[in-house]
Amino acid sequence: MQESPLFVKVYDLLVWLIPLTLKFPREHRFATTQQVQFAAFEVQARLMDAGHGVDTMMSLRRADACMARLRSLLRLCLDWRLLTPRQFEHASGRLVEIGRLLGAWIRNLAKQHAVVASP
Repeated sequence: MQESPLFVKVYDLLVWLIPLTLKFPREHRFATTQQVQFAAFEVQARLMDAGHGVDTMMSLRRADACMARLRSLLRLCLDWRLLTPRQFEHASGRLVEIGRLLGAWIRNLAKQHAVVASP
């Protein structure tokens, strides 16, 4: 599970994103940093739940919702000039890759459930 491209990409995003958020200006460091970090770690946690078979489809859907929240927060960070356009582009590209892999996993799981459920 840990060697799956999805888990590796999420881990790499965390390695890049967390130190970056710690450099936000003091007035944003607590609330904004906390929200961005929480959303990013929550994506990883939900994916790990799914990888361990803990209500897999629900965990994947929650990971997807956390991804949407993280995208929105990063957009706010760009608008507030906490991220440069280049940093935002980098984060967005990583989120797109993660989203593709997550979407493929959801579709694959849905197909498996459809095959099992068919008479």
